[in-house]
Amino acid sequence: MIASLPMYVWPEVREATDAWWAGLARHFGVAASLDRGPDHTAPWHRSDLLFSQTCGYPFTHALRGRLRLVATPHYGADGCNGPDYCSMVFAREAGQQPRSRAEPRGCSWAFPQADTRAPSRS
Repeated sequence: MIASLPMYVWPEVREATDAWWAGLARHFGVAASLDRGPDHTAPWHRSDLLFSQTCGYPFTHALRGRLRLVATPHYGADGCNGPDYCSMVFAREAGQQPRSRAEPRGCSWAFPQADTRAPSRS
């Protein structure tokens, strides 16, 4: 069996992620390894997947009917309200915030992943 916690794979939170999985594994009474492969979506399609996490859009679309929802985390971070969160758009300097959705055309920006249906880079 494997588990994956792909939403927070940055080196600076690895220790916290490892501790979170260790606690979950103790609670589940399993010795599943934590998958840290480069393709964070691959474990979702494995038959030996025990536990993972995903955002709502992939869960309700690409993964619909393939996985079972067992819990929704409640994060204590800015922009979160229990299980609800919001994405944020940042501007480099004050006074450069776009006033419309069309204004950032030609700028560099990033979004979580293509299947979230974010607009393409313009």
